[in-house]
Amino acid sequence: MNVTIKSPESKDGGPVLTRGTKVTLQDGSEITGITGMTVTYALDDIVRASIDLIVTPETIKANAILSLKSVEFAAKYYGYKLVEL
Repeated sequence: MNVTIKSPESKDGGPVLTRGTKVTLQDGSEITGITGMTVTYALDDIVRASIDLIVTPETIKANAILSLKSVEFAAKYYGYKLVEL
């Protein structure tokens, strides 16, 4: 997924506050509810952005991808036994 992060322009060439920063998706729609963001520029790597959002339980649409080892650990921790189907 490609996003565009546009910060406000500096009036005097100095630092700017982040208020007014816009994050948009490829289709031009804006991501709203952002409470924080970290952009990482690592040498010889891609630019990465971690974006913190305000969500309610009704808006969370995600599928956790768990390894078998983590599922086995969770089952054991909660006193369950996994069985093959």
